[in-house]
Order: sequence, then structure tokens, then C-alpha cells
Amino acid sequence: MSEGAFTLDYESLKAFCDRQGLAYFTNDALDQIAIPRPDRRGWALRLVPRPEKGMLTIAYPLPGHIPQERMAALAASANLMNARTFMGAWVVNWETSEMYFRETVPTQGVEYTDDSVRELLQIVIGTVELMVPRLDAVLKGAEPEAVLEESNA
Repeated sequence: MSEGAFTLDYESLKAFCDRQGLAYFTNDALDQIAIPRPDRRGWALRLVPRPEKGMLTIAYPLPGHIPQERMAALAASANLMNARTFMGAWVVNWETSEMYFRETVPTQGVEYTDDSVRELLQIVIGTVELMVPRLDAVLKGAEPEAVLEESNA
């Protein structure tokens, strides 16, 4: 292993958060970490190691639930955004009425540094924060294509 490099597992992710001075919550039963956004209530990145699959998922759920009457519109918006997203994917979970952005990266045979983990987190945060105003417009009744209009951002 290169100096300063580590694999992305539960313990190394907690150590990363400690080194970065990030507040975080853990779920030791599921080996998951939540990093709350200090400036937004209800917003938190979720770090979900999946060692059995050799992957780590970083998810950024949008707070709240999607009203049933807007589910189809937001699912269509997610599809449009996914066609233009290079890394990660937008997901509408019909069972829980939630929407989130997720990025999944390999963990087996791959080493990461603090800088590369920060970059992964910034991709997720930046992608979500760019699109939230557009998604809010759809949530409030705009057509799904509103997510493609830069004037809403």
C-alpha cells in the first residue's frame, strides 16, 4: 500500500472523518456513516461500505418525502439527469417516496487518499446542490424537463 493510501472500509472511513474534523454519526450494526451538513437541516451524506461486493456507496438523500402525485415527474427528471451525469446516478425510491443521488466506487484492489475521498464527496455534494433548485421546481409542479433548464439553478 502506498504511504497515506487506504482502502475504503468502515474503520478507514471513520478515521478519514476524524482526520478531516468532520462531525459524523455511525451505525455500528450496519457499518454505515452519516456526515451531516452543518448548514442544512435533514441533509446528510451516507457512506455505505459494501465489503461483500468490493464497493462503497456514497448517497446524498434529499430530505423529506415525495408526494405521490409528483413521483412520476421526479422519476422522469431523474432519468433526464442520469443521461447527462458522468459519475453517479439519481434514484427515486418508489417504496419509500425518497430521492437521492448516489455514487458507487470500487474498494477491492484500489487505494484512496484523503484528497481522493474528498474529491468523491465533493462530486456528490456538488451534483446535488447544483440540481436541487431544479428538482424543487419539478416538485412544485414544473415539467420534468425543468431539470435541464439552467435558469432554474
